[in-house]
Amino acid sequence: YEVWETDREAIFSRWPSGRGAVNPGDCRAIYYLIAASRPRNFLEIGTNVASSTIYIAAALSTHCAPDAKVTTVDIVDINAADGPWSNYEALRQPPVAYMRDFGLADRVRFETRPALDFLAG
Repeated sequence: YEVWETDREAIFSRWPSGRGAVNPGDCRAIYYLIAASRPRNFLEIGTNVASSTIYIAAALSTHCAPDAKVTTVDIVDINAADGPWSNYEALRQPPVAYMRDFGLADRVRFETRPALDFLAG
């Protein structure tokens, strides 16, 4: 997919990877898997600093239906002022703010609760 290079430059070059986040090779694999499978909805369990979330959302935005979304569930409020991102030196704002900055906010729904509770609902 040629779009990877465009998206990577626009978004991924400014998003941290590595320690505490998904490594660049896995991020690329995630992007390609989403692009190839073109899901209508995607569920991610375990958000952490939302590294994989941004790649999923970008692939959904570029390759999937206009209403395709990722729901990411974590027991911790990752967007809270003291969320996991606050301990990750490369991030200066919560993941939800980056999603807005990158134009992906409409593709992502953050859920804060145990995954089993979410799945039971």
